[in-house]
Amino acid sequence: MTPSTRAPDRILEWLPQHLAEQVADRCPDAWEQALAVRKRPASPPDPSRQTMQVEGPGGQSFAMTLNVFPIDDHLCDLHVDIEDSRSRHFTCLLPDASDASSNLAEVSRAVASFLLNEIERRRSGTSSQPPPSEWPPHVPLLRLDENGTIQDLTPGARRVLEHPNDATIEPDFFSHVHRENLRRVMRDLAHMVAHRKQRARWLLRLRTGNRRWRWYRVAADNHLDRPDSFIRVVLRRL
Repeated sequence: MTPSTRAPDRILEWLPQHLAEQVADRCPDAWEQALAVRKRPASPPDPSRQTMQVEGPGGQSFAMTLNVFPIDDHLCDLHVDIEDSRSRHFTCLLPDASDASSNLAEVSRAVASFLLNEIERRRSGTSSQPPPSEWPPHVPLLRLDENGTIQDLTPGARRVLEHPNDATIEPDFFSHVHRENLRRVMRDLAHMVAHRKQRARWLLRLRTGNRRWRWYRVAADNHLDRPDSFIRVVLRRL
């Protein structure tokens, strides 16, 4: 049996116990009660899927589902979905791979932080950032999802990227980035998704609507923990 065949049940056997430990260690002292994370039985059992019940302060209760998808003999993709809320993707090394133990410990810490942030968001019920619909239209802003897909952009962004207001823009942000800058951009955005990296700053070339390469200063900020879950990208043409 290959490692990828055993990936889902091995990951899901390991992760819930360590996740519960990480959550217990990281719970804020100010909370009136500890956060509890427990497995929910499934019928019939699914080796690639585990649902957990989350019980938090203030009577909060919701389900969190872990789905594991093998990528190859060394890697799998972990999807963490919170009921009626957000989701997050993480890449895991399989237990037989080199450094798998430290990688899985890192993933459990990241999932715990994601879960605790969700609790805090529910407790506060507010966000300090305006929704994309309220962004100033003259400011060159893009909204990306966790896969680097352009979800929204302002007229200011169209202007500095030299795209007419009625033109269709390729939604894959990475396709606009020069190949010499692409690796760093993809790495930083992946760290935002998987490891809660909060911001990145780049000097890079982007392809404009006139099919020319221009230099830009770019600031990316992580807002994946908001209910609408996005990465904000601000452009400044040099």
